[in-house]
Amino acid sequence: MNNKNFTLQLTKPSDFEAFLNLKSETENIYWSGFNSVPDRNILWSHFIESIYSKTRYFFLLFEGEQAIGYLYIDYIMLTRAIEIAYGISKTKSGSGLAKIMINLGLSYIELEYDTIIAWIAISNIASIKSVESLGFKRTGEEEYRTFLQEVEQIKFCKYIKKKGDINEL
Repeated sequence: MNNKNFTLQLTKPSDFEAFLNLKSETENIYWSGFNSVPDRNILWSHFIESIYSKTRYFFLLFEGEQAIGYLYIDYIMLTRAIEIAYGISKTKSGSGLAKIMINLGLSYIELEYDTIIAWIAISNIASIKSVESLGFKRTGEEEYRTFLQEVEQIKFCKYIKKKGDINEL
């Protein structure tokens, strides 16, 4: 899947170093809820489980040979919903790549779903703008998550997009 100079690919084991580099960037460490670079062995286990999961699509976004983003699309069978989670390299943040990556990922999957879900921290303005530009709407549902670098929990809001809404993906 291509969009100009960007390619979204299903992740394979040989992509681990690229994923480790992304997850080791300061912003991605923060948004993953940790306070330091991921432990290589623990991340490897998570990486492999994600690749071979029966309910997850796991993508990397490349610009040329450089991985600049990752996207998880999880399928929730009971509710016919999918949930997305993603990260963009700090070198490309704010350039609209999250929107491109999400669109590419959703155009790839062949699942029957009715709703797309994204949980976004209220302080993550860039992600809020990305999902809203794709037609997601904020619901009243909220949850608080613990981040190791923060004293207070971080408030996340649920955003949804129903299949067939304006701005169809």
